[in-house]
Amino acid sequence: MRNQIDETHDIKRQSWVASANGHASFPIQNLPFGVFSPPNEDARGGVAIGDEIFDLKRALEAGLFTGTAEQAARAASGATLNAFMALGRDARVELRKRLSAAQFVEAIGVVALANCLCRLRAALPRRP
Repeated sequence: MRNQIDETHDIKRQSWVASANGHASFPIQNLPFGVFSPPNEDARGGVAIGDEIFDLKRALEAGLFTGTAEQAARAASGATLNAFMALGRDARVELRKRLSAAQFVEAIGVVALANCLCRLRAALPRRP
């Protein structure tokens, strides 16, 4: 299956996180999901945007998602991304579109990437 380009990949799109605009690795067009630990907190899912991490747990607590995007955010907010990946492409795309279009900074803020420990993206079973 080919990767499909949609409006979230538009090179003219500007991010609501200032450091993402023109960022070499994590501009608004590249929203990588991962697991991170904020200082003195447990590991959980987030999304790198510029020099920040968008905290999915905090976004869910603030009620920022509905429908399929909420289901995907819940699955991606834990200590691994396995449940999120198991949802399939459509759920991931819905969450990506919501994140790309949103203006969340005032609602929850973001966590500085430099202040977090980045962890595994998915837990893989060990082979015997």
